[in-house]
Amino acid sequence: MAGDAGVKSIEELRGFAAYLRNLSGNMVEAFTHARQEMYRVNEGWDDTENQRFMEEFEQSVALIDRIADHMDRYSVFVDKKCDILEQYINTRL
Repeated sequence: MAGDAGVKSIEELRGFAAYLRNLSGNMVEAFTHARQEMYRVNEGWDDTENQRFMEEFEQSVALIDRIADHMDRYSVFVDKKCDILEQYINTRL
C-alpha cells in the first residue's frame, strides 16, 4: 500500500530518520568531547603550528555541527512525510 505513494516501506523511512538523529547526536557528542580534550591537552602549549591546528579543528567542528543540524532537520522532514503517508494509507483502507 505504501507503494501507492511512491514509498516501499514507511517503517524503513522511519528507521532512516531515527538513524540520522542518532548519527547526528553521536557526531556532536564525539566532537564536543574531542574539543574539550584538545583544550585540556593544549593548556600551556603555545606555538604557531598548534594554534593553526586548533583553528582548523574549530572550523571543522563548526562544519560538523552544521551537518549534524541538517541531518536533524531532515529526520524531522522524513518523519512528517511518514505521518502524511500513514494518514493517506489509513484513509484509503
